[in-house]
Amino acid sequence: MKSFQSKNAYWDFAKMVRTERHFIFDGKAGKFIAAVRAASRFRVRALKSGSRLYRAQVGSTFAPENDMGIEEEHPHPAERMIPHPKKNF
Repeated sequence: MKSFQSKNAYWDFAKMVRTERHFIFDGKAGKFIAAVRAASRFRVRALKSGSRLYRAQVGSTFAPENDMGIEEEHPHPAERMIPHPKKNF
């Protein structure tokens, strides 16, 4: 199995994607992606047709003002965590 070049390999890759290039990678980024693919090969599982998938999202929603006039922040609703069947994002 390939190993990562350094303990900061992910952070270096994430910085490059955020600040430099999104789709064209240099040798260092390409090696990181190859290491991720090699490491993830052992985590692959086949899912049964119709399996329900969930996703986690960073963020929140503000509820309408309560009796005291305070708008409260809440996690996104559960419906938002289930991918829409007709959308690919």
